[in-house]
Amino acid sequence: MIFLKKQETYTIKKHNIIIGDSNTRWGINDSILNNYHNFSTGGETYIFAFTKLRMLEKDNKIDTLLLSFNPHNLINNEWWDDTKTTPLQNRMPFFYNSFSYADHLVLMKTTPKNYLQSFIKTEAIEIYRLLGLNREDKMFKFGSFIPVKNKKVNDTLFSHKKQAKVSDVEILYLKKIKEECKKNNIKLILVQPPKNKNSNRYVFYDFKEFYQIYHNDFADIDFLDFSKMDISEEYFWDIFHLNDVGADYFSNFLENKKIKNLLNSDYNRKRIK
Repeated sequence: MIFLKKQETYTIKKHNIIIGDSNTRWGINDSILNNYHNFSTGGETYIFAFTKLRMLEKDNKIDTLLLSFNPHNLINNEWWDDTKTTPLQNRMPFFYNSFSYADHLVLMKTTPKNYLQSFIKTEAIEIYRLLGLNREDKMFKFGSFIPVKNKKVNDTLFSHKKQAKVSDVEILYLKKIKEECKKNNIKLILVQPPKNKNSNRYVFYDFKEFYQIYHNDFADIDFLDFSKMDISEEYFWDIFHLNDVGADYFSNFLENKKIKNLLNSDYNRKRIK
């Protein structure tokens, strides 16, 4: 049944887009950075980001992709841990028919339990849709800016140092995104939003391996790294997410400074040799 479902299409008015996980979903307000459309969503792995890019470029001219790029995307990425319930189960119903056969194989081999559960959920949602019972907001699932308020308490993330485990799947699909952008003349810019460097847990998050991967494999891509940007701790929801006030502050900074100018600043790690 699901393979007979028509693929989703999206028509957008802006030619510059943002794709990524909750770092950019919560961190960049596209009503302020108004030349960009934010399609980020929580738990976004690069296989979904790659698929989302291909879906958007089918019916739209994309000039620039601002892609969320953080240590947790490549290292100790918990969304590929098949012993846990991951966002894959909720995301797949909206992307199933847009994945290639090779993409499905990657998911089946890498996270078989969650893949099977997503298949079951996808069938159920399709039945609800045919019965007129599906009330899901497809744009919310596809991605948008979502502000979060205040500050998370008892944040235990990265409370102890873990051995760095690089995700080969994330590296693979980041390279696919790079090639897709090159093929279609899309300007790819990696971006790491500000991190709460005042948190006593920050030292457990700032993996040196992350920067090694960038310089070894992706140094030809512009990388705007705002992780050590000097902003108030009250602008953060937790160690690596901005709250609504922080998102507005950061988005105003991007809008006022202009992305094209920031590419020539010290924030761009591509300029660091």
